[in-house]
Amino acid sequence: MIILQNSDQLANNPASAMDLEGGDTDPVVEHVATARVLYLCELIVNINISKNAEKVIRSKSSDLS
Repeated sequence: MIILQNSDQLANNPASAMDLEGGDTDPVVEHVATARVLYLCELIVNINISKNAEKVIRSKSSDLS
């Protein structure tokens, strides 16, 4: 998925979101695109945190059994 590949690129590179999406230079469009990419990055992080929390809960549950 493109956004998963680009989230690391955006996090590790000062390139704007519009550079990743094709290079439109309109500042309003760039701001919206940056906000969208950052939101998706946050969503990906939250999903990963949830998956890790679920693994910990399962592990603790099996330890108690």
